[in-house]
Amino acid sequence: MMVLSTMIAFVPGLLLPGLSGNLMYNVSIVIILALAFSMMESLLILPSHLAAGFSSTTNHSKWSAAIGYMQERVDSGLQWFINHLYIPTLITLLRLRYITISVFFVALLIAASLALSGRIPSVMDAEVNEYYLLAQIEYPSGTPFETIDEQVTRLEEIAKEIQSELDAELGMSSKNNRSGSSFQHIISILHENEGLVDIEISIDERVRSRMDEIKKRWQLGFGEAPNGITLSFQTFWPRNLGMPATESRKAIELKLIAPDTAMQSVAGEALKAKLSTYAGVHSVTGSMRAGKPELRLKLKPEAAFHGLTMQSLGEQVRHGFYGLEVQRFFQDRDEVQVMLRFPSEHRRSLDNLYNMPIRLPGGVIVPFITVAEAEHTPGFSSITRQNRERIQLIGAEVFKEEANVESILADLRATVIPELEARYPGLRIEPGQSRRKQEEALSALWGYGALAMLGIYALLAIPLRSYSQPLIIMLAIPFGFIGAVLGHLLLRIPLTLESYVALFAVGGIVINDSLVLVAKINSTLQRKIAIYKAVIVAGKARFRAIFLTTATTFAGLLPLMCEQSPHAEKILPMATTLAFGVLFSTLITLLLVPVSYVILKERID
Repeated sequence: MMVLSTMIAFVPGLLLPGLSGNLMYNVSIVIILALAFSMMESLLILPSHLAAGFSSTTNHSKWSAAIGYMQERVDSGLQWFINHLYIPTLITLLRLRYITISVFFVALLIAASLALSGRIPSVMDAEVNEYYLLAQIEYPSGTPFETIDEQVTRLEEIAKEIQSELDAELGMSSKNNRSGSSFQHIISILHENEGLVDIEISIDERVRSRMDEIKKRWQLGFGEAPNGITLSFQTFWPRNLGMPATESRKAIELKLIAPDTAMQSVAGEALKAKLSTYAGVHSVTGSMRAGKPELRLKLKPEAAFHGLTMQSLGEQVRHGFYGLEVQRFFQDRDEVQVMLRFPSEHRRSLDNLYNMPIRLPGGVIVPFITVAEAEHTPGFSSITRQNRERIQLIGAEVFKEEANVESILADLRATVIPELEARYPGLRIEPGQSRRKQEEALSALWGYGALAMLGIYALLAIPLRSYSQPLIIMLAIPFGFIGAVLGHLLLRIPLTLESYVALFAVGGIVINDSLVLVAKINSTLQRKIAIYKAVIVAGKARFRAIFLTTATTFAGLLPLMCEQSPHAEKILPMATTLAFGVLFSTLITLLLVPVSYVILKERID
């Protein structure tokens, strides 16, 4: 039953959506399978090992004697700790039981306040030192290729200068350093009206920890981008992602939806201007970038009288100037399209459009100018739509040492976004797609976590035949959050989605200790022993098992918390929550669970 409760606690990690959900799925499935096989080993194989281990033998080596001596010393140390520290402390807390339970609940409130107030940062995604640094420069449509190539070459040269300076500062080179230079590769790519320069950082913490500094030096080296040109700098992780997509995830992402493009454009500029005022925010971009001028058609009032629709008008203009496909056939290996359209001399000027014949629903043909008009308007290089709505994506990057993404987003939601939505009726500002998926994952986690806790409660209530005792056993679960907060505070890392997944896993682990203790109290009470003495006897008898379970779990997680490899950075918050949550929950099991049991027994009697 104890193994099953732990397996249930890891089930929420299997069901989360998004990229973080994929990572948690891999971690959770491995742990669940390992627990399943460990249960089989303990039931089928361990008894045979124990029987062989306790068989009499006359061969005692020096190693056996040394191990036996260590066991005796550890046992005597534990007995001294139990008799001189734990039992006196437990007796005192039982005497002051209501004060004790109040103090623990106050500590839980303080830990929750630290997290909710932002004293301990809480982020959706774990902060890691990235592998890639990308500079992206975008010009208006129609910009000569030579102009873009010149600026991309300039970005590449600045990157090489920074590389040389870092190599000199850190003493790195391909000759005397196994990982080579500070930059492994500098790749430049040109595509239509944009250019990309991608830097792959060396696998060296001395370089990766200075990513913000490198980004600043690159940005300052290039200077301010001219008007009409978009320049952004972005970092990426993990290493195997390679070159990111054009519209890849930004540190801050917002989506603007408005009734018309004019409002969308004006509101987007206002939001970008506000984002630029926050300290540490840079590379503020929008998806509505200027493109080539467009010729926009508009029906005159007379058109409605004749029954002409915008769809019919647009189709006739398209067929006249672009062409209508009337036939398609193969000639040898080539596919030939036959298009019917106006002759080239009738497709050269705006006068040709005004004079083109338009067929009305009644069959009457009139000139274009009598039922419609056309005007030149600024166009956009790209149009983004989601759920059949035209949207504008606003993105920004931050310097991690100077800005906190969650604080900026909280201020935007509280002041800036309501103000813009009130100023522009019909405007909606929502989180970007990746941010929305992260919030959905966190929301789903609380739902699945609650179901997992309900499953654990049912698993405990059936064998104990009690509705109240499972609550005492599960009392250690919320107090594991105190240990998680202290661990993140000690290691100076923020709480992440992985931390909250591990918090439910802590619940599945620590209730095993509480179950062992409560079961011992129940068996002691059956011998007609007073409740106070039964609690003390049970605590003394089960201290060793509880202590060893906690010590081995914490020791097993220490290598992961101390690991400096970049591949372990993503799950460091999870390991921290597990280790310190289990460590603090042991105090709850040894002190608060007995106190709560006595209070419950008093209320029942």
